[in-house]
Amino acid sequence: MSESRSATDGEDFATVDLINEARRPILIARHRELITEMEASLSETYITGQTEHHRLKVMIAELSSDSEVSRIQRTMKLLTEDEHYRDMSFQQGLVDFLCLMREEGNVEIAALQMHGIGVYRAVRKLIIERQGEAPTLEELRELSIAAVGLLMDPPPPVFGRVGVPQVFTRTFIEQTLKNLKQLRHGERPDVTWLDADVGQAVTRADEDSVKHLPEAERAAAVEFLVRDRVRSRFYRAVFLEYLSINEFDPEQPDLPKTILAWLQNMAETPHLYPFLQGQPDRQKAFRIARLTQKIVQVFEIYARVARAEADPRHQVAFVGKTTRERLGYLTKQHEPPIPLSTELSLATMLCPFKTFVEFVQTRVQSGDFVLPPDHKR
Repeated sequence: MSESRSATDGEDFATVDLINEARRPILIARHRELITEMEASLSETYITGQTEHHRLKVMIAELSSDSEVSRIQRTMKLLTEDEHYRDMSFQQGLVDFLCLMREEGNVEIAALQMHGIGVYRAVRKLIIERQGEAPTLEELRELSIAAVGLLMDPPPPVFGRVGVPQVFTRTFIEQTLKNLKQLRHGERPDVTWLDADVGQAVTRADEDSVKHLPEAERAAAVEFLVRDRVRSRFYRAVFLEYLSINEFDPEQPDLPKTILAWLQNMAETPHLYPFLQGQPDRQKAFRIARLTQKIVQVFEIYARVARAEADPRHQVAFVGKTTRERLGYLTKQHEPPIPLSTELSLATMLCPFKTFVEFVQTRVQSGDFVLPPDHKR
């Protein structure tokens, strides 16, 4: 008897769900024109709060109250967890949500406007925290609901992992790629590794290794050895000395937000970085460009190993192996590197600088930091 009643109850609930699903678009359509017009009337001033308008300032102050903050957070949570909004833009999803709010509670349009402003402002704040730059209202509208969900519950950033989802605006991405291009090419940089002390000699061991060569070849070999030593000393100064766990505190305040921001600071104030001091401007630009490329290389080899770790074919062979040994194994297996792409470059350059510093320090301390050779020119 009770089982029969439960089954009937289940059928009743299913019927109610079907009816509600069928009514949902009708209820939204009933208010769509009014809510769409209200949402379209919003401007940058409403979202930034940079205004002397008394009424708007009062409204924004109200949005900071505990009750309003709770309502805004609840709306964002419902938007990002409800499958109805999954494939919508933030603007589309918010309009539909406000339509249902008006239908269910007969909410006044002014109250809905204030609530919508509060939701936009909350998401804007999350983006500023993530990328360090404020988005425009249009960029907020273009965000996907899925992106808003990632902003609310972001996955921890990881250096050496491709595909870890992060949210940045279109304009920010475009500017990032432009800045990265400028760093890679520099402004009238040198074309090879030089040093302020161009007259330095090679070691006795290096001299002995090339003394059997004809004079012309010996001179070229010595030049190569000198430049190789300059390059090696530079990378050691960056990764093993400057970023050393004994020298650099990743918890210090005012760190650059991303790896790219760190490199840009370096280009703007090279005199503050010991590994660039004493070098001519052309060599500084060259070294920053090569360091930029090197960090992308480091990201790629660890991402390649991480990709292989998830592949059952390699898991047994990886047990107890260092990163260098795993890379050697993958080479023998003819596993290709991850191609240089926009995604790889962005994943590297937009990784938080603090995360990068901690990665380097941890790997160096464990003796598992691998610095790949320079790309052939």
